[in-house]
Amino acid sequence: MAFSRQNTSRSFDMTAYFEKGVFTTMKALKFIWDIFQNQILGMKWLNDAIGSGLSALGLDIGNRWVASAQFFIYDVIKITLLLCSLIFIISYIQSFFPPERTKKILGRFHGIGANAVAALL
Repeated sequence: MAFSRQNTSRSFDMTAYFEKGVFTTMKALKFIWDIFQNQILGMKWLNDAIGSGLSALGLDIGNRWVASAQFFIYDVIKITLLLCSLIFIISYIQSFFPPERTKKILGRFHGIGANAVAALL
């Protein structure tokens, strides 16, 4: 793939984490963290899926224009997913604070401190 934020030379082969038949705890944690960082946080799976889709359409991923289109599609989808998740989480938290309770909490603060507390609620 032409676009990749992570180091593509690393693979998630389990045999790389075995040492003389012993699978240590630290290597297991590193393996889990690598998967979490690259696949979940980095959304490498999304980039790979978009690259596969563009390749299926007959486009050359090595071309700069196609790589730019891949990055644009990847970024639009990633930002949309992150914003929707953030809005859902914030709305869920705010559902526990009815307007009367918010007014009661904010009534104790004045000035800049009140603005900061209001932004947190």
